[in-house]
Amino acid sequence: MLKKWFLEGYFGGRESLQRIPLRKFPAQLGRNSDLAVAIIKPEISRVHAEFVEEKGELVLRDLKSTNGSYVNHEKVIDKTILRHGDVLHFSKYELRIIEEGYDTVIPVSKMTQLSTAPLSNKLPIGLHELQVLLDSRAIQAEFQPIVDIKGNLFAYEVLGRGSRYGLPRSPMELFLIAESMPGKAAELSLLMRDCGVEQGNAQSNNYPLFINTHPAEIDNINYLLKRVYQLRKHYEHLPMVLEIHEDAVTDVVKLKQFANELKTMDIDLAYDDFGAGQARLMEMVEVPVKYVKFDIALIRDLHKASQAKQKMVFTLAEMTKSMGIHVLAEGVESSEELAVCEQMNFDLIQGYYFGKPKSKMDYINPLH
Repeated sequence: MLKKWFLEGYFGGRESLQRIPLRKFPAQLGRNSDLAVAIIKPEISRVHAEFVEEKGELVLRDLKSTNGSYVNHEKVIDKTILRHGDVLHFSKYELRIIEEGYDTVIPVSKMTQLSTAPLSNKLPIGLHELQVLLDSRAIQAEFQPIVDIKGNLFAYEVLGRGSRYGLPRSPMELFLIAESMPGKAAELSLLMRDCGVEQGNAQSNNYPLFINTHPAEIDNINYLLKRVYQLRKHYEHLPMVLEIHEDAVTDVVKLKQFANELKTMDIDLAYDDFGAGQARLMEMVEVPVKYVKFDIALIRDLHKASQAKQKMVFTLAEMTKSMGIHVLAEGVESSEELAVCEQMNFDLIQGYYFGKPKSKMDYINPLH
């Protein structure tokens, strides 16, 4: 029996995703208002394409349309078997196919006449492949050294990379796909963290691992705590530091409770990308955070920066240190940047000058 399928898109000029069910087959799509799926746009042929069931599969057939039908940017010459997450274009109008059972939070619309907007870049392709990646835990961790001002190894940051054929390795590109479906960004972040700690611990448990979160995880902070607690149970003696982006700080009371819960697990807390958005100094006073990572935008070419910018960075670092917080400079790529960071009394350094992320923990101090 054919599974139940939905068409998903930004219908009627709405900013939120909507879905309409495909109930009966064949289900024709086109400019004709009497069709099962009507897109009343001049670029759409009167009867443009149809969805059919063939041997238990959902199939899209192009019906010799003027402007074409596309699946994941590949033109449909005759017909194509569809999978969950495939992005469909009819002329320039964009929809996505969703299989029943994948995140039913998105509202279901009763509309059959769709006033879709041509949002050709809003639904990235690869959702099916991403789900396979999540199910198969296809993540390869890389580790970037964090050092003291003399280049001595202090810790590693854990960075997840995709290792699934047909998907990018880059976490930014993977999260672009994940963020197009509610709940998937948090799921991907959790998987990267779990795999990273597992792979890092297999190499060494002598140095702290700085592990990341996605802002979406802060929306369900109790679940995040539960999963971090499970990590601590599996790796009782591994030193860990949990990073959160400063822009994720919206509720100081909850964050303070969160930090205290981490402390009971012997896990430290770090603010990531400090200075990239708002410099939340008041929150740092209230929340027992141990590390603040100054964003690369503050550090890059700091030796060439104006005196005003250098003074600002120095003042922020001094204020942070006065609270008993360790300050870390991100993105150090040259000896000149390192020298300025040393003058400003940064405690820790991270950047290509001391090593790019890689799968092996085999750091050698370049200053020796």
